[in-house]
Amino acid sequence: MFRCFALVFGALCYLLCSAVLAYYLCWLGGFVVPRTIDSGTIDGGTTLAVALLVNALLVALFVVPHSILARPRFKAWWTGIIPAPIERSVYLLHTALAMALMMAAWQALPAPLWQVDHSLAQTLLWGGFALGWLFMLGGAFSIDHLELMGLKQVAYSFLGRPLPTQPFSVRWFYSVVRHPIALGHLLVVWCHPQMSLGHAYYAALATAYVVYATYRLEEPDLEQAFGETYAAYRKRVPGLLPLPRPRR
Repeated sequence: MFRCFALVFGALCYLLCSAVLAYYLCWLGGFVVPRTIDSGTIDGGTTLAVALLVNALLVALFVVPHSILARPRFKAWWTGIIPAPIERSVYLLHTALAMALMMAAWQALPAPLWQVDHSLAQTLLWGGFALGWLFMLGGAFSIDHLELMGLKQVAYSFLGRPLPTQPFSVRWFYSVVRHPIALGHLLVVWCHPQMSLGHAYYAALATAYVVYATYRLEEPDLEQAFGETYAAYRKRVPGLLPLPRPRR
């Protein structure tokens, strides 16, 4: 009975999270979806300081649990409460709900900070936005996408087979930078020809979180898990910016 539940639950969480992530990218880009990051204005009784505080709290409701749930020590404790096959699916469910809440309750601050009118510059910025999509999707598929999104865990549970251990490997986008998904996220939050106060505020919060989570949380976990193999990879491949490294 649990195996069937886990399989259905995992599939639904995968679909929900995929849909919310697609909406999120359109929410940032300002197209297709009915409500974007710049939709509306703050209420007359809401001051700028209150709007900034509310938006910061909405981001915190996503990033704080998102970071805690991903730590190996927490997962070791957490899987003593919930079954291990659906641990990743629960993580995706939180991701989807927290992002949906943030986008629904976001206090828009559409006052323009800059607007790029030159056609070539606009093309370059939209190209950066598209490149961000590519790095996010390419990074997800450069590793085991099904395990990343929780489907592999519930599928193996349904089949009654143990989940195989994944060896450390470097493929595709991970040979360019160590964190292509994070790089893609930075590109999609900043590459836009019309940057409002609210958009820039969100981009700054997202950048601070990405840099902190990447270098202070994720990398120590990876080095602890893979040891010298990851340490050598870290020396060989840049972290977020695909800049050439001098030969030693």
